Amino acid sequence: MSKKVSIIIVNYNGQVWLESLLPDLMSQTYKNIEIIIVDNGSRDDSPQFIKDNYPMVKIIALRVNMGFAQGNNFGYNKSTGDYIVLLNNDVRVNRDYIANFVSVFDEIPTCQIAQSKIVYLSDQNKIDSCGSYLTPLSFLYYVGNDKKANLAKHNQAFRIFSTKGASMIIKREVIENIGLFDKDFWNYY
Repeated sequence: MSKKVSIIIVNYNGQVWLESLLPDLMSQTYKNIEIIIVDNGSRDDSPQFIKDNYPMVKIIALRVNMGFAQGNNFGYNKSTGDYIVLLNNDVRVNRDYIANFVSVFDEIPTCQIAQSKIVYLSDQNKIDSCGSYLTPLSFLYYVGNDKKANLAKHNQAFRIFSTKGASMIIKREVIENIGLFDKDFWNYY
């Protein structure tokens, strides 16, 4: 039996994005998944759209926007997966997205957290991020930023300093050991 993957999506007025993302997630080749959407007090029809079209998706409806960190914490507390995927609502994923993500733990047994290669939605030939490093001046350097997406060096696994919350996977045991996001970091960092 394959390990269960919980996909947590924090949403705020993102129905237009969910209309594209949710069909992508429903067509995954990796089937042992649960999808949890934390709605951060949206004023659009996101929660109703999800209920009407994707009744198998768990919805956590918050009355106010609690931000990225706390939103993901709420999602994690309702998750049951062995692996936790944090995914932005404004991304597109291919059919093997989850299968490829999970395979990294078999390919690199010491890996505990991973990030996918993220390309710009507006220009899928350019990379947004393949992970990041902290520079000596305390700035984050995003690997591959604005580079060509098809370069071989960006299509293989490598060690990074930090991941981008737009598309990352974490072993549950890591979260159990270190705890949830600090709610004081509402968004970013």
